[in-house]
Amino acid sequence: MKRVHGADSIAAFDLRNNIAHARADAGDLDTAIAELEHLAADQSNAHGAAHPETLTTRGNLARWLHRPATCGAQRSNWNKSSTT
Repeated sequence: MKRVHGADSIAAFDLRNNIAHARADAGDLDTAIAELEHLAADQSNAHGAAHPETLTTRGNLARWLHRPATCGAQRSNWNKSSTT
């Protein structure tokens, strides 16, 4: 995907988002949340914090962070990083 579209293309970002969701659906929330955090940062750097794709990823990340199975440490880390 990177070779065809580039690492910062919306198609590459969509693929990374889908992989993170597949991991979360499979029960690997820790990895999924970490991937979404990296993806949101990369999207923000590439397209801006107000870009629709960036906002969608941040919303998806918030949804996974507020699932009952998500550990408190991840919520704490997200709160720290989102306020800086």
